[in-house]
Amino acid sequence: MIHLLFIIILLITAVIDTIARKINNIFPLLIAVLALWQLTPAPTDIISHLTGLFIPSIPMLLLATRRGGLGGGDIKLTAACGLFLGADGVLIGCFFAALLALLIHLISYTGKKKDPQRTFAFGPYLSIGYILALFI
Repeated sequence: MIHLLFIIILLITAVIDTIARKINNIFPLLIAVLALWQLTPAPTDIISHLTGLFIPSIPMLLLATRRGGLGGGDIKLTAACGLFLGADGVLIGCFFAALLALLIHLISYTGKKKDPQRTFAFGPYLSIGYILALFI
């Protein structure tokens, strides 16, 4: 049940980010609540979940402040999913998200004039990556 809610929240986040190019704060908050709900009965590996909260989100924050490109919603979504999935899961999800974004955008740029100002929503890729990580 809790995993289904996690997937539904990520799918809604992906759709909204694709359309509006913004991840509302409510979605990372809901995922964080699900993570705490999941850990409440028996916090088996709390250290993994706490490191999952910080390990990918801090470098993403530093990257966003230095170079731009990543939004605050992407960082908050990553932190919340790290709390839910744990360190291994969130790193696997980030890997799949980056790989998927790279492949799709390399294919879409083939034969087109390169536009350095062209941006894309990263939230859908993060969502798909975290869903895939949930099943691995």
